[in-house]
Amino acid sequence: MEATITRALKDVVRVRNLSHYFGAGELRKKILDNVSFEIAPGEIVILMGPSGSGKTTFLTLIGALRTAMEGEINVLGKNLVGVDEKTLVETRKNIGYIFQQHNLLRFLTAEQNVSMGLELHNIDPSETRRQARQFLEEVGLAGHFEKYPDQLSGGQKQRVAIARALAPSPLLVLADEPTAALDKKTGRDVVDLMFNLARKKGSSIILVTHDNRILDIADRIVYMEDGRIVENSQRNAG
Repeated sequence: MEATITRALKDVVRVRNLSHYFGAGELRKKILDNVSFEIAPGEIVILMGPSGSGKTTFLTLIGALRTAMEGEINVLGKNLVGVDEKTLVETRKNIGYIFQQHNLLRFLTAEQNVSMGLELHNIDPSETRRQARQFLEEVGLAGHFEKYPDQLSGGQKQRVAIARALAPSPLLVLADEPTAALDKKTGRDVVDLMFNLARKKGSSIILVTHDNRILDIADRIVYMEDGRIVENSQRNAG
């Protein structure tokens, strides 16, 4: 069914004239200013810009983690402006999230952390365990199923986070600074792993980063500044 949804969509994400504010009254500040954007099925977009330019806020709106205030935002065929929490929750089930701080639950093993994402899809418990272990193997953690986050390195934690995000085969993957806390080699390995797995699944990716070393992986690079998209560059093939 998810593959059918993807094939039927011209754009996995379609945003038009999106504006967003924080605060109220005299303290009200515009964070996003009339932003328009789209991403096609299977496309990989890197989102760049200085701190405070609105990148993370933009990602949370696309990810149905907060409600948009002005404009149009359509994700996976669903309008997300003015909708109820149930619609936001249903949309989030088809999105994988990877953050700078991996957000693993410290009291769960690597396997249990990955299984959590699968359980949202009502998968049989025995199948959940099999798939969780399969994805941990794919990210190079075959011997770490029963380890807790505190027993893993930074790169290993991020690999668990990638497995957790991609195991349910999401139609859209949103990553916010996934390499920021990693050294050069580990960061590159983690990003290559994420992109290769997502390519295999046919997922679209939007990745926020300041890391110039990973730009070659993108189909398109989008720059934000002061809440606006100021450049939208298609990379040349080859």
